[in-house]
Amino acid sequence: MKALLDHLLLYARFQAGGEKFKRVSLARVVTNVVHDLKLSIDENHASVQVSELPEVIAEEGQMRQVFQNLILNAIKHGARDRRPVIKIAAEKKSTEWVISVKDNGEGFDMAHAEKIFQLFLRLGALTDSSGMGLGLTITKKIVEAHDGRIWAESERGAGSTFYFTLPS
Repeated sequence: MKALLDHLLLYARFQAGGEKFKRVSLARVVTNVVHDLKLSIDENHASVQVSELPEVIAEEGQMRQVFQNLILNAIKHGARDRRPVIKIAAEKKSTEWVISVKDNGEGFDMAHAEKIFQLFLRLGALTDSSGMGLGLTITKKIVEAHDGRIWAESERGAGSTFYFTLPS
């Protein structure tokens, strides 16, 4: 119950807005998140591979939350028969950066691609994974507060890629 309340408070905080936006190194953000998640990464024998990431105008704490949610999601939904590999990259497209977080996990049916960002929805409820269904909802709220979009592409058994944009 405490965990649920903590997540709801976090969700409410992102609804209300956050700190001031400033120039933020996404490379530094991801390095810090990977360091913070070291125990979970090591316990799951996961590999996090990071390509060159840009500096953007953002709220650093919220960017940390986005990457933490996406990396933990990739670990949690890893395939049982292989070690989790998570690849984080960025590509400049016109007036925005497209950031991708790709995993080699269990994937999901694309029929659920829009639903996964809904409050309290857990595709994991169809399997045996835990969670409260708030992580991707919070991630979406943060990305949208940064004038970005978020979506996922996946194939059952072949992993997922979460994409989000941030203005350049």
